[in-house]
Amino acid sequence: MKPSFKLKSIALTLILSVSLLGCNSTTVPEYVTLIVTGATNVITLVSAFTGNPVNQTALTQINNDAQLFLTAYNQWAAEPANTTTYQKVQEALSIFKSDLGSLLTALHVSDPTHQAEIVAVVTVVIDEVTSIGALITQSAPIAARSVSVNAVTAQPPSAATISRHGKNFRAAYNAAMKKVMDPRAKSYLLK
Repeated sequence: MKPSFKLKSIALTLILSVSLLGCNSTTVPEYVTLIVTGATNVITLVSAFTGNPVNQTALTQINNDAQLFLTAYNQWAAEPANTTTYQKVQEALSIFKSDLGSLLTALHVSDPTHQAEIVAVVTVVIDEVTSIGALITQSAPIAARSVSVNAVTAQPPSAATISRHGKNFRAAYNAAMKKVMDPRAKSYLLK
């Protein structure tokens, strides 16, 4: 079976996005793109294992959820004192995590060994979305009361923190993917 043009274009997009990220993810959009790439790679690899076409609906949902989160995050980064934008970030992250978890945990491979390997990679991806939530919660708005003003202070995670988490995710994802006992898995490592 010859890969479709759409599948080839998705693969090329993945290769380019991973290549452009390099080793130094320093922004939240790059970090989220890395996670989405990891999730997409898992879906594509499961498709290769099962012989079924890539679930385009799942890929679209993951990308839409990531975009919703990034839009809310960018609004919050521009106005960190705005608790409404912070709530939008929390809501978007919750949707992203829930949908990603549902989509990835629904992946099944008939071979029990491959299924266990896929579950390990899926766990790394889902845990990383949880990690984003923890980073944001650590920098959550804190009501600071003064005599006459109720101010809110918050700062999005630093670039150094995001970079460290991106590198840790890449390492954990690649370690889990390398345990997949199939030569095709090597092409889904994050660079």
